[in-house]
Amino acid sequence: MSEENAIVQLAGSNVMTVEETMDTMWASLQKSAAHNLQQAAVDQGGVLTEFSAIELRALLYTEMLNLSKGLGFAELMVQGRIVETMERESLHSVHPGGYTTLDELAQDQGISISELSQVRDLTQVIFPWVETHLTHTASYMWNEVGKSKLRELVPLLKRTITGVVARGTVETSYQAVTNDLIATFLVANPRAEAPTGEALQILVADQLIDHGVTLTNANLRQTIRPDRTPSLEPVIVRRFTNGQAESQLYVLMQVSDDQMTMLERRLHGHWDPVRTTASNEGDVKTIRMVRQLLEG
Repeated sequence: MSEENAIVQLAGSNVMTVEETMDTMWASLQKSAAHNLQQAAVDQGGVLTEFSAIELRALLYTEMLNLSKGLGFAELMVQGRIVETMERESLHSVHPGGYTTLDELAQDQGISISELSQVRDLTQVIFPWVETHLTHTASYMWNEVGKSKLRELVPLLKRTITGVVARGTVETSYQAVTNDLIATFLVANPRAEAPTGEALQILVADQLIDHGVTLTNANLRQTIRPDRTPSLEPVIVRRFTNGQAESQLYVLMQVSDDQMTMLERRLHGHWDPVRTTASNEGDVKTIRMVRQLLEG
């Protein structure tokens, strides 16, 4: 038995069954991940036997997650299975890297929080519901709507399916789309009552998917975002020392939750923000820090 196969067995490779069409990819990911772990141990002069079985399982699934970053439909579905397994078994908490959340572990594999959230929403919420309640399949949505437009639709589809009130522009967009569809329905069916519950969910979800299939990216955004996120208004400061301009610039701005989400999407991979929770005492410290920055 090869060392790679031994690693897979020790980690418990047969604890879950994937769809038949994913079996080959799943097995390939396991084998490649096991090989990478073994090679990393050799390169670092160590051995994998120093880890417990559960730690090794966490390492294996982490490497599988890393290898599944491709955004084809099959890779997305397998990645969703990996994420679901890691969350169900809390494998991040036993990983030798000492991760406190799966989000933190995923970021170390080059997967942003927003990307991980989309994988969860698509594979655990949206695709299963759509295949149960509509005539569409998950693969149809992926192929016909496309990755970029699905990114726009996911928040609204999740809001529609779960019924959980969203924040900011997502809720505003949902209400606008829903009210427009109800009005159109009542005009076409003057004696009918306005759809509610599951009937309304199906009506809205079906229309959103149809928009994704038929509209361009720009037209889709205009349709589902009646109130676009306001532009940022940063204050850009350049300091001077002895009459000479410094090479660094300082950017100060106040942003809403929606603007922050927009920043994170646009600057992903190009910034490393430091977050802090502001209290009264924290506000004072922040003001002092900014004043010190501007005054030197």
